Amino acid sequence: MDIEKQPHVDFFYLVHDSMTEGDIAMLELIATENPPFPLGLDDLLSRQWLTNAIHTCNLDTIAWVLSKGPDVNYQDGEGYIPLKSALEVETESLPLKVNKSDLTIAIIDLLLAAGARINQRMTLDETVLHAAVFRSSPKVIAHLLACGADPHAEDAEHISGKPIDLVRYARAPKEVEALLKEAMRRR
Repeated sequence: MDIEKQPHVDFFYLVHDSMTEGDIAMLELIATENPPFPLGLDDLLSRQWLTNAIHTCNLDTIAWVLSKGPDVNYQDGEGYIPLKSALEVETESLPLKVNKSDLTIAIIDLLLAAGARINQRMTLDETVLHAAVFRSSPKVIAHLLACGADPHAEDAEHISGKPIDLVRYARAPKEVEALLKEAMRRR
């Protein structure tokens, strides 16, 4: 069977491979020849290029994309913001030598340094701290709190809707509950 060549698919995988490998020289060449890359959406998955960079888990690539000035507070059609995408790093299949919590924290720090808002609201008024209760380690949650995540923020989905109220539903470790209670007392 003859498969028609799809240039947008080839372009996506060229970029993805370059991002994964951290080949900044190739990314610069691609950006020069294909503006507005790395700003905007890819043509294959219709995701922001910054989201694709975050999913490669390559800090050099993420820093390079951020150096091009993308909107670090965009919200995609699924309600994701870059900080929420960063939380997914802890669930990625990475080599055993990689500390996923430390990598997630490094990505969060890059995004915050580029202007991401720690308490930005997503779908149903959820914040990244709400999302972290369900998917992140206590180490990442402690870091979000240290960076100013509001433990009192209420979402629109639950009766109270504060991150502390989600601990039971998320079956989060007791350490997460203790971190949130302490942060609420201090704030």
